[in-house]
Order: sequence, then structure tokens, then C-alpha cells
Amino acid sequence: MPYDIIEVSSTGNIGVGRYPNKADLGRVVKIVYADSSQQFATQTAAEVVATWNTGIKAKTFTPFPISQITTPKGKEPAFKEFPQGGQIKVNDGSKSWEMSFYYPFLIWKEIKKWDGVHGKWYIGYSSGKTMGYSPDGTKMEGIAGTIFVNPLTETDGTDSNFITVTLVLDNSDDIKKAVTIQPSTWKLTDLDAIHNIELALIGSAVATGFTFSATIKGFTAQSTGRLTGLVKADFEWLKADGTTQASAISTLTDNNDGTYTAAGTGIVTGSFNLLDPDDVTYAGLFIESTGAVTITIA
Repeated sequence: MPYDIIEVSSTGNIGVGRYPNKADLGRVVKIVYADSSQQFATQTAAEVVATWNTGIKAKTFTPFPISQITTPKGKEPAFKEFPQGGQIKVNDGSKSWEMSFYYPFLIWKEIKKWDGVHGKWYIGYSSGKTMGYSPDGTKMEGIAGTIFVNPLTETDGTDSNFITVTLVLDNSDDIKKAVTIQPSTWKLTDLDAIHNIELALIGSAVATGFTFSATIKGFTAQSTGRLTGLVKADFEWLKADGTTQASAISTLTDNNDGTYTAAGTGIVTGSFNLLDPDDVTYAGLFIESTGAVTITIA
């Protein structure tokens, strides 16, 4: 497998030396998309995990699943040698990685939406280091590139299907301005995207209560199991006119199987939904509803 090449100085910024970094960085295991305006003022600021989590909830960052198989696909620059000596560069080369994700049927619908998306990308390595781009040696942002989603692979039954994506950098020379961070308490693979939660009414609703299910439809979730552990305060309970009827819901019982029973008195026609991701954190994960559920009281 070819080495990734990065030029580094003794201070960690670019400028001196050219070293194969395979032993130092390991293989690419995680990529995180960042929108075009995102930038850390310093590399130290990029080591604060709370900033990343805030960005995930605001959808400034989108972590992709962990890659089980990663293959570097880049090409070295090509040069034309002259008999009388000297050379010119005829091809800048390219820098790209192909990454494979398992449990595809759980995430395929979300992953394929990213085909052809251009943005900034942070690259996480198996060593725990995260690589980004520094325009001035101090700031840190993602490296510009485009992701392409390949068709879902077929299987002969001896292995799982998997999704492959290819991240292609805009400019292979951006690697020459790459910088890495390695926080002591977390790594890029610890970050997870917002999980979509589908709420659905079970049966009919009456003025004294109703039952509903909460199912994970996650971007990176490895299971589509029902979600347990939610509480009444995680939801908004509305009347048809948009005003609250939270006081009519006296209790929300977690049935421990991904279903919940709301009980109360005087419940009227309206809707219920999860609060925004900023207001709901479930077991360290960020969750977001796919849409409100209407309840009709006859």
C-alpha cells in the first residue's frame, strides 16, 4: 500500500522535511464534513471536543461512519525529463481515499445524498490524529474536496454488503499545508452525526392518552432498533393552534421496547415532536425527529 506523504517542520507546521507518515498517522478511518465558512482560529482551539459537538448539532459538521476498509487512491505528480537536464511538472497528481462502510441498508439512503458534495473535510487516522489544512500555519480548517458515492456492492452471501465513497481533494498540494492535532481525551472516531428518529402513533389517541414508537433511522447508527430512554421533557406537546398542551400530559411512560405511553386528562387534537437537537441529548448521541406526529381526538 503506498505511503501518504506530508511535509512537516519541527514545530508541526509545514516547511521542512519530507517524510512518509504511514507509521505516524496510520490509515484513514473517519472523515468529517465542515461547511465552507468553518475555521478554527488556532489548532489548539480545534482540540476542544465541545466545539465539535456544538457544530454537529448546528449541522456545521457532519461526521461520516467509521471506515472499515480504506484504500489510498492518489497519484504522485508526473514530470517530463529533458535530455539536456532539467524537468517540468506535467501533472499535479491527485490525492484521494476510497472508504468502505458496512451496515449499508441502515445508512444508504442518507449516504447517497452526499454524492458530488463539495466542502471542507477533516480526516481522522487510526493513530488518533486528525488532519486539516492551515492557510497560515496557525488557523485550522478542513481540506477542500469532493465526495463521490459508489453504487452499493453486491455480495455472494459470504460477506456483508458495503458502501464505498471516494474523497478527492481539490488540490493535492494542500497536503503540504496540512497540520494535525491529537487531543488527549478524544479522537475524531468518537464523533457521531445526528441520528434521525421516526415517531409514529400506535393505534388511536384519546383524551386520556396514546401510545407511540420511536425508531432510530440514523446516519451512522449500526442498529435500527427502537429508541428507549426518552422523557416527557424531550418533547413538545402542541394543540392544533400551535399552543402548548404539555400540562395535559401528566406522565410519559417508557415501555422499554421503543414505545411510549403518554397519559393525562383533557388531551385535545394537536401534535407532538422531539425538541431540537440543541435541547435533546440521548445517551451521548444527538437525535432529531424526522417530523411531528398528528394526534386526532374524536
